[in-house]
Amino acid sequence: MKKIYIIIIFIIVVISFTALYFFVKNSKGELNYFVITKVYNNFDYKKELSQEFENQRTINQNSLDSIKYLYEQQLIKLENKEKVNLSEISELKKNYQTLSGKFENDINYLSKDYESKIWNRLNNYIEDYGRKKQMKMLFGASGNGVIFYADSTIDVTEDLIIYVNKRFNDELE
Repeated sequence: MKKIYIIIIFIIVVISFTALYFFVKNSKGELNYFVITKVYNNFDYKKELSQEFENQRTINQNSLDSIKYLYEQQLIKLENKEKVNLSEISELKKNYQTLSGKFENDINYLSKDYESKIWNRLNNYIEDYGRKKQMKMLFGASGNGVIFYADSTIDVTEDLIIYVNKRFNDELE
């Protein structure tokens, strides 16, 4: 019984690869690929949101640094046996810890939100690009074995980067 299943699976695999071979052979430039990370990293919208993200991270860090500075100043006074308000020191420490956790959660949420927004928009643009170029299939190569080999003549990465950025910046004709 096991031998029959193995034979059936083998036949299905052979038929699938044969069909894929003839599909690729007869596609006449309708199959293309692009390097995912290169398109993603050169997408203007990603650069824009990355800047917003860094600005927010800087604002958060500056707020934390201010509280930390005040807290450390109170500790220095305490070490120098100067008069200090212990409840103020406790409150500063509590505020620092609370804000630190809140900011970390906010940054994690913002990072995931931006990532999702970038991919949603990029996926729409890539789909639109494939349609406008009348492609049958557009593969995304990520360097993890999805595509083992592809001739550089069907690499549309640079053209796709130009297209998605023009689309994002409303510069398409």
